[in-house]
Amino acid sequence: MKYLIIDKRQRINTEQRDIPTGSARLLEELEKKNIAYDFAYNDELEFIFQNSKFVIHANGKDVLSYSHIIFRGHSLENEKEYHFKRYITDHIEHHNLKNSDKKILVQNAEAIKRLPYYNKIAFAQLCAINNIPYFNTYYRSDGNYNNSNENSYDYRKETNFLNNYPLIIKEYSGANRVQQIDGKEKIKKNVFKLGSEEDYKQYNLDGQDLKNFFIQEFSDIKEDYRIFVKLGKVIGGWKRTASHGFMTVSKGI
Repeated sequence: MKYLIIDKRQRINTEQRDIPTGSARLLEELEKKNIAYDFAYNDELEFIFQNSKFVIHANGKDVLSYSHIIFRGHSLENEKEYHFKRYITDHIEHHNLKNSDKKILVQNAEAIKRLPYYNKIAFAQLCAINNIPYFNTYYRSDGNYNNSNENSYDYRKETNFLNNYPLIIKEYSGANRVQQIDGKEKIKKNVFKLGSEEDYKQYNLDGQDLKNFFIQEFSDIKEDYRIFVKLGKVIGGWKRTASHGFMTVSKGI
């Protein structure tokens, strides 16, 4: 038995350990159980097609040499990193079909196959297809939300919720921004509340390319849930409540 854990690199330098915290904790547990493992970053992968044979290496080692593969984070700014997960998942599935006695287990393989794109619009589409309630959402590929041409199609006529402020505007892929605060780089949520048309000019939103953003109806509940489901059963989770502003992840309880 040997595990491979693949994770993304942190976007900014921190005083914490080099390996992201979540992966570091997994490695600690594997060490306690004396289970062999390797760790690789998403930028340490190689995809080789040669002599009609496809090979994938993680930090120089063939991914087929492992019994378990655990995917951790991937860069939301670089969509290729999610594609890498799909390539590995498909590669392992092909291997397993020919080697039923030596199957390799890949975490979240079925979910990755069912969600070919990892972004907010893909999630909205998944909910719509499966009749799951979701916030009213609007995205336009030209990013022209606040300066619509009088001669162009008036999207607000068919999207009534866009006339009902406040609204939320979010980064399309869910990527955070890097912001300089007190001379240090900080990771900040790319989520903004729009109380009126003028709020498109608010600090940190003004100047960003709105082609990378979408609009959603605003919820004033100020709480959300994170639920873990295993084999169709809820096995744990927690509720987060906003204590400052409208975001549960900013000084939330």
